[in-house]
Amino acid sequence: MILLKYVGNKPIISPNGISFEGKEDKYEYLEAATHLLKLLSLVSDTKSEKLSPSKILNPEEIIKVVKEHIEDIENIYKEKIDEYKRKLLQEKNKIEFLSTLSEEEKEVYKKNFDFMKEYLIQRETNKIIYEEVMNKITSLIDLKNIKEIKTPFSKNFLHILKSLKDRLENMKNSSIDLSVKLDKENPYLLLKNN
Repeated sequence: MILLKYVGNKPIISPNGISFEGKEDKYEYLEAATHLLKLLSLVSDTKSEKLSPSKILNPEEIIKVVKEHIEDIENIYKEKIDEYKRKLLQEKNKIEFLSTLSEEEKEVYKKNFDFMKEYLIQRETNKIIYEEVMNKITSLIDLKNIKEIKTPFSKNFLHILKSLKDRLENMKNSSIDLSVKLDKENPYLLLKNN
């Protein structure tokens, strides 16, 4: 079962303790990305839709939308999270072979690693779902030949549109325009798919 919740920045685990770096939890962007996914799923060739995410989606609502629009998300998630858990176990096992650490330092390092395990798994869960939502959005833009996306001006939508811009440019080998516009007093973001 997929559970979404915010955990925080990326942890740096060492025998000296745990610190956090600036890399944000993808959960920050999931709510806005889910609004965009929901909207683009509604778009047809003959009409345009308006993105107005005035209703904040809670984690359960996000998962509901994701399950409605991404086939087999449970299996995709299970496969990817199982792979990530194996990777975590390998990382922990490597600690034993660090010749620069004393036995005591290795034990502390492993305990720090164990302490952060659930945190790491939750961050990865958030990232997996975010990436799957972004993949679906990218395929909808391509499939429906969407030429323009206008969103409210916010840090989260800016992050999402930058990511979409990169994905579309890689897919199409062409330049995509992303800009911030002022519409009288209302700033907005605009992604143009040429």
